[in-house]
Amino acid sequence: MDICCLPQKAFYKLTKEAYLAVPDPEVIYLPCFVWPSFENIAAIENDFGIPVVTNFISKYWAVMDALKIRQVIKGYGELLSSLERV
Repeated sequence: MDICCLPQKAFYKLTKEAYLAVPDPEVIYLPCFVWPSFENIAAIENDFGIPVVTNFISKYWAVMDALKIRQVIKGYGELLSSLERV
């Protein structure tokens, strides 16, 4: 099965398994661009209590920072919410 076709439930389950496999993680990094992660970042951060960074979100943040755009984007995790503080 193609990873982009995984249901949301499977994505969350795999993320939780990775989180539980590491003692005291500081962040969850989701490198795959095609995973259905974008709309789940805030929920995962709330459930696990640590920041979530994805491939797309990190690149988006870097572009916004380079262009000095400080527009806070809520609902997609701590990283995009932090743009006003940069």
